[in-house]
Amino acid sequence: MAGSNQICYNSIIMILKNKIKKFKIWVILVFLFLATPVLAFTPNDPLYPEQIYLKQIKADAAWDIASGQGTIVAVLDSGVDINNPDLKGNIWTDPIDNSLHGWDFVTNTSDPSPKAGSSSTIEGLDHGTAIAGIISATANNNEGMAGVAWNAKIMPIRVLDGTGEGDLENVIKAVKYAVNHGTDIINLSLVGSDKSGEFERILNWARREGVVVVASAGNTTIPESNANLNATPAYPACYSSVLGVASVDNFDHKSDFSNYGSNCIGISAPGENLVGLSHDKLADYYLSGLAGTSFSTALVSGGVALVKSKNENLFPSQIISILKNSADDIDAQNSNYQKQLGAGRLNLLSAVSASAPDLNRGYLIKLKNDKAVYFVGQDNRRHLFPNEDVYWSWFSGNWSNQNIKVVSENDFDILTLGDNVGIRSGSYLIKFSGSSAVYAVVDNKFLKPLTSQFFSLLYQKRPVITLPAILQSDYEAGVPLVDLSYPDGTILQYINSSDVYYIEDGKKRWVSGDVFAFNNFKASFIVKNVPIDMVYFDSSPLKKWEELVQY
Repeated sequence: MAGSNQICYNSIIMILKNKIKKFKIWVILVFLFLATPVLAFTPNDPLYPEQIYLKQIKADAAWDIASGQGTIVAVLDSGVDINNPDLKGNIWTDPIDNSLHGWDFVTNTSDPSPKAGSSSTIEGLDHGTAIAGIISATANNNEGMAGVAWNAKIMPIRVLDGTGEGDLENVIKAVKYAVNHGTDIINLSLVGSDKSGEFERILNWARREGVVVVASAGNTTIPESNANLNATPAYPACYSSVLGVASVDNFDHKSDFSNYGSNCIGISAPGENLVGLSHDKLADYYLSGLAGTSFSTALVSGGVALVKSKNENLFPSQIISILKNSADDIDAQNSNYQKQLGAGRLNLLSAVSASAPDLNRGYLIKLKNDKAVYFVGQDNRRHLFPNEDVYWSWFSGNWSNQNIKVVSENDFDILTLGDNVGIRSGSYLIKFSGSSAVYAVVDNKFLKPLTSQFFSLLYQKRPVITLPAILQSDYEAGVPLVDLSYPDGTILQYINSSDVYYIEDGKKRWVSGDVFAFNNFKASFIVKNVPIDMVYFDSSPLKKWEELVQY
């Protein structure tokens, strides 16, 4: 790639300069250097009382369930101070070469820390460290602040110099480095106006390798019309493999500076008055009053780490779907931007509550004299199949050939009771006794209401199973279908075609015969005779056991 392909950074006045193929970190920073710590709170970090946005996204409640343990977040930015006292315990170490903690692609050296130059800015030098702190500053250490995923590891990768500028080629190299070194999440708090085929391809590859890529929507103030990403796309947020993030204030109103657009924004998160870390010990290592979609993105990356730590086997599309379906609807607070701020505002308690372990990596049990069947997952809990319809949405055969282990009452009682297993996505349409409402199930947890028009047009009056009304509490309300397209998890077949496809993340994945059988799909699950004008972009073929089971 030519050296003119650059990423760059602009500060409080967010006007994209006309340079060739540039990317830009768009951020508003208001600095307040804190010399005196605030009184301790729970967690006991002195600055935690200022982090009101953590309660807004229900991170504090989510910490009872997950804290990011076992996940790695790559921060591709201006460098991270790996010796910051509130962060150094959560810096990633290369398992092969313990002396490495990331990489600097600006200088091609192994030190990923910020580096000052003659034209460096405080914003440029601090930006990466601030992002890393929002994601994973250590909590309950009587030091500074609490990160969203305070048990996650940060993989610092420097792609910007001290002014916030750098080459796009280095960002591409950094993505490859992060994926090849085992990251789970890539945080890209940078934005530009030029689309790059090479960048898009490498991000698609990262997604296929199981990495969730989160990117900021960008900030625009003059003119406001440029903030509409549907009209003026910005990248990487507008690439289809990326989760784009917009900013809201503490009352869930769109931040004045935040870009928006239904084509690019997947979710919103608070982006005003955030606390972050500084690279400079003279500034007491802490910053306050941070604002910008860069920091909203960091909150979402931390949220991804929480969900991933709850279930390490989730695929990127499932994690993103969980975050979207569990987000709080904020259209009422944003009448001028309805459906333009993604699925809603991040709600981490709902997200981690919905992200249960996958069924394929556990085992089935029952008591000797009881017909009830349970699944035991990696969480070491027993999850009840509440009726036979739910069970057979996941498994094939008959009761005589199921691999169900009969356990003693002592072994049974040792296992804590978990959530019930839900109907498998794409298997049956359901309704509940006493109600005429019909639902499609997404991610085995969320109910998508179907109007009679959508039911007739999409499912050709497909049979609906009725579940006991008491089981409705096993599910959460999902976003209703708003256009004529099938929800993720649907198995379909076009008219006059024998090919079968699985819908995931709005794209179709071809399903071979052996994969169809291996995943316990059934012919009755297939939505047949789909019109050829219902077009989905192709994705990679479905693999064995890639369609994970959840509850």
